[in-house]
This record gives sequence, C-alpha cells and structure tokens, in this order.
Amino acid sequence: MRVKRKGSIWEVTQFIEEHTHETIKKLGLKKYLRSHKKIPKEEKKFIDLLDSVNLSAGRIMDIMSELYGTGKAVPYDTKTISNYMASIDEKQNVKDIPELLSYFEELKKEDPNFFYKYKLDSEDRVENICWVDGPTREVYKNYNDCISFDTTYMTNAYKMPCAPIIGINRYGQTIQLGCGFLRNEKISNFVWLFEQFLDAMDGLHPLNIITDQDAAITTAIQEMFPNSCHRNCRWHIMQNAQGSPLGPFMAKHEELRREFNEIVDYNLTPVEFENRWGEMIERHGVSDNTDLAYLYEIRAKFVPAYFMDRFFPFLQTTARSEGFNAVLKRYVDPNASLLRFFKQYMKLQERIDITEDSHEFVVNACASEKTDEVARKHMRAMEAEFAAMKKQAANALKRKKKQKETVPPCAEHAETTENPSSSIVGAEHNMHVNKKARDPPLTVTKGRPEEKRKKSGLHLKPAKPTKCTICGSSLHNPRDCPSKIAMKEKTPIIQLFQ
Repeated sequence: MRVKRKGSIWEVTQFIEEHTHETIKKLGLKKYLRSHKKIPKEEKKFIDLLDSVNLSAGRIMDIMSELYGTGKAVPYDTKTISNYMASIDEKQNVKDIPELLSYFEELKKEDPNFFYKYKLDSEDRVENICWVDGPTREVYKNYNDCISFDTTYMTNAYKMPCAPIIGINRYGQTIQLGCGFLRNEKISNFVWLFEQFLDAMDGLHPLNIITDQDAAITTAIQEMFPNSCHRNCRWHIMQNAQGSPLGPFMAKHEELRREFNEIVDYNLTPVEFENRWGEMIERHGVSDNTDLAYLYEIRAKFVPAYFMDRFFPFLQTTARSEGFNAVLKRYVDPNASLLRFFKQYMKLQERIDITEDSHEFVVNACASEKTDEVARKHMRAMEAEFAAMKKQAANALKRKKKQKETVPPCAEHAETTENPSSSIVGAEHNMHVNKKARDPPLTVTKGRPEEKRKKSGLHLKPAKPTKCTICGSSLHNPRDCPSKIAMKEKTPIIQLFQ
C-alpha cells in the first residue's frame, strides 16, 4: 500500500492485496512482525547496561518481562535482543586493539602506576599483551610469597591463551597480580610474559610458584626465576598416573596402593620419604615398574615432604588458578573482544578489593576494646535468654505430664471411638478459623552421602567393583561368564541358521 498526503488528507494511491497479510487477532503477536521488531532507544541504553555485566539475552528478556508485567507485553523477543547484543560486539571487534590501547592510556592518566606492554609480529599484529594495575604493583611487595600460574582458553574472540597470575592475600583470598594474552604456549612467549611481570614489579621475584607440568612453563621459570621454588600440581600428576598403566596395576594391588598414598601424604622430611619408598618397592617387588620409577624421579616437584620449609598455604594444586579461570569464563563471553575482557577483568578486580576491605574492617573492628565490651554484653544477654527458654521448656514438660496423669487413657479412647469424625470436623473448623497458620518445620540437610561425594583426586583410586551382567557375579566379567559358555556349548549349529 502506498499513501500520499494531499493537504490535510491522506490518500491511498496504490494497493496490492497479494502483499497484505491478514490482521493479527492477538496483540501479543505483533512483535513477531519484521516491521514491529524494534527496541526503543531508552531500552537500548538499559540493555547496554545489562550487557556490560555479562547477562545473557534470555536473562535480559526475563528482566524486561518483569518491567512490562508480562512477557507477552514486551514489544520484541529474545532473538531481537540477541541480535542487538551481537551488533554491539561487532562494533567493538572492528577496532579492538586500538581502542584497548587508547583505553590503557586513559587509565594511565588516572593511575600513573598502571603498567602495560605488548609485542607485535612481522605483520604488526599483536602477538602478546599484558597489564598490571597500580594498586596491585604495591600489593605484590607484601604478597610475593606464593603465586599460582596457569593458562586457559575460550575467553576471547582470538582464542589466545589467557595467562592470569594469581596470588594469595593475608586473609587467604585469591587476588589478581596481573594478566596476559599470548599467541601460543611457546617458551619464548612465557619468557616474554615473565620479563614484563618482573619489570612491572620492580624486579621482585616470587619466592614460590605452583604450576602444572607444562614443559614450556617449567623452562621459562628456570630461566626467569632461577631462585624461586617451583612446585607442580599434584592433582594433574595423580590424574596422569591414574590414566597410565599404573592406575589398573594399583587397582589390582590394593595394599600397594594404600601404602603409596600414605607414603606421599604422611612424611615430614625427604629422607623419611625416600626410606619408606625404598621399603615399599622392596616389599612388593615392583622395582621394575617404570611408572613408579618416573614418579620417584619427579618426587621433588609434588611430594609435600619436599616443601615443608616453603610457603604454600593450603596449596598442593593449581586450584586457585583454575577456580579463577572458571570465574573469568562466567564474567566474560567466550567470543568477547580484548577490550570487553579487560573491562570485566577490572570489575572482578574491584569485587576482590571490596571483599578484602570488608575482611580488613571486620578484623580491625574486632581488635578494639569497645567491640570486646559490646560482644560481652551481647553474650550475657544471650545467656539470659537461653536460660529463660530452658526454664519455659521445663515448665511446659511438667504441665504435659500432669495432664496425662489426670486424664485416663480409656476415656480418651472412648471419646474417639464414639465419634471418630468429630476430630476431623474439629480440625477442619480450626483450619478455617485459624488465620495464624505457620510454615512446616525446616529440616537441616546433611548433604550428599559420603560414598557419593566428590573425591579430591590427590590419590590413586581403588578399583571399581564390577559385576557380570549375565549372572551378577563379581568374580568375572560377561566375556568369561560360565553361564554364557555353557549356553554356547548347548546351542546346536542348526539353530544358529534359524
């Protein structure tokens, strides 16, 4: 249909019936028409705000449904929101690195101690990039005792490995000490990252480092941090051992498996560990086992006895780094630009700072004399309240006992047998009249049963009990089942062709 204005009147100049659809009967269906799939300008700004905190299109649609009162009243659908969010990401990805570097320069004006470096390849493309904010550079002077380092993927549109450097503060919290993106996991890239880290931290080396068994990381640490104590993640070592031929071998030798786990766990000195290891090898006759020999060669990298004089607070694995990587993936979309990743990284840094400030406030508040006096006052009030509750419960128990003694049990039985429906009618009447009905009592959950709880993964696991699917016996598998063999012998050859 074509409409033209003539003076104060609109005149239809052309109408093609084949191009016109039938009138929509439900008002809620108009948002599915292409002509009506539009997001108002004010709501776009609100969606931009929700998108900046990494909410999905589905969650944003739920929020808009609450604002409109119902999802049917929202003039657009989830797909429209998703397309709009994708258009925002496309704009950011066009000039990602220039915008990121200009954003770094703006931060340096606000925080002169903000540090960043990047490396270009032969085509002037960013090969490596890293940054450390100003407050972290000051904090590192107090928390260089132990750092955890690991790389993770799927946090940016370029699929570059993300390499966050994680530390621990005095409250046992995970803190960010810097972050970088590398083109690949080659030794030269890790060396470059550690060089920039030392430059940002004024040459102060970390005292202790825990990583996985990556050979490139190990070589780079030996080159850049020669005086630091390097420890490997015990969980990864045990998982590799479990997947090797050593796992099934240990499953068949339960006593050897238990003794192996005890020797790794319960030794205070390297000499004690090596003596008990030699006794175990001799007792079980496994001196020719190459997998056990390999674990003995790398014992100084994961056995706790070799780190008793080092500061690894509650650490035997890279769980700090892996947990932080999981948090990053929750904050950042896998296809996000580096600029978006950095903004989310700084929001996470702000959240860590707020948590540390709250702990510091509680510690300082609890240390004052005035706080101790207030705590003692509340304790006295609670003790008086508990005493009154005990006295009240004892009096109620005494009253119940007296009522049972005064009313004979035969009389109660007679009342219920004469009119059995009276109690039901009375209950219904009370339920109708009583307007102070309370919730059912809450039950405290005991958690998952012990046999179903997730194991730590720091030990070699026992063999899983297997049963024959034919006869149910645990002494053999279905292939060697006597019942199956007997059935094959009894089956005539003619029946096979039938």
